[in-house]
Amino acid sequence: MAQMKYYYELTISSSPHVHSPVTTQTIMRDVLIALAPALIGSVYFFGPRALTVTLVSVLACFFFEKLWCKLMKQDDKTYDLSACVTGVLLAFVCPPTIAYWQIVLGALFAIILVKMLFRRHRPQHRQPRPGRPCIHVQLARGHVHLGEGGLGKPGFRLLHR
Repeated sequence: MAQMKYYYELTISSSPHVHSPVTTQTIMRDVLIALAPALIGSVYFFGPRALTVTLVSVLACFFFEKLWCKLMKQDDKTYDLSACVTGVLLAFVCPPTIAYWQIVLGALFAIILVKMLFRRHRPQHRQPRPGRPCIHVQLARGHVHLGEGGLGKPGFRLLHR
C-alpha cells in the first residue's frame, strides 16, 4: 500500500490568527478623519459653539482617561486616540447650546464609568458606546434635576416625563 502524502500541515495556535500592521491608533485616526466632514457641517449649521463644545468634550475625555491611568497606576493609553473619538462622538449627540459643565460630566461618565470600568470586566469590548450618551441626553432634555444643592445633594433626582 502506498504512503499518502499530505500537502498541508495543520497548525493550532492562539488568536489572533491574522497579523496586520494596523494598530488602534491608526484605526482611531481614520475614524477621526471620517468624522471631520460631520464636524465641519456642524460648525457650518450650528456656528462656532459646536466646535467649542467638541473641543471641550475631547479635552475632558482626554483628561479623564489620563487621570484614570495615573490614579490606577496603569500604562498611559491616551496615545491611541480612543478618548478623542469618544469626545467627538459625545459632542455629536449633544445640542450646541449645552452647558460646558454638562459636557464635562458626560465625559466623566463616558470615560470613567463606561469605558474604564466595563473594559475591566469585558476586555473584548474596548469601547461599549451605547452607555455613553445616556446621561448627556438626560441632561440636555432636562430629565435630570439638580435641585437646590446641585449634583449629589438631596435635591438630585431623575424626572420622568
